[in-house]
Amino acid sequence: MIKSFACPDAGLSCGARVTGASDREVLEKAVGHPREKHAPRTRTATG
Repeated sequence: MIKSFACPDAGLSCGARVTGASDREVLEKAVGHPREKHAPRTRTATG
């Protein structure tokens, strides 16, 4: 059975969806997406 996770499942308005054969596979694929696409941008002292 295919497992999946989509950003709207977590309350985010994003169309990203990852799928995998197991919960672990989906988690491994999905873990970086929120940090890269949804994390607040921080400014540096020079930026």
